[in-house]
Amino acid sequence: MGIYDYTIKEIQQFINVQSERRRRDAKTQSVIAFRQAALIASMLSGEKSEYNVSEEFPFWTDAELQQMRYDTIRQRMEDSYNKSQLKYKK
Repeated sequence: MGIYDYTIKEIQQFINVQSERRRRDAKTQSVIAFRQAALIASMLSGEKSEYNVSEEFPFWTDAELQQMRYDTIRQRMEDSYNKSQLKYKK
């Protein structure tokens, strides 16, 4: 099927659909870029972020989110334990 098998109206419709798809993709990417910038800025400043990575970028499964929470809690507990051990060594 070549270009000559389509009417002008079909070609215009195809172009419009492709243009709309690219516009939506760009819009989505701009929102993601903005949220990434906000997350990075809050992490660098040390402030509590109003954005949550797992909520802003819902690409993870529930099991992966649960594992990340577990790892975070475990790391905090290990850090706390290590700090307490340093106090007793002094």
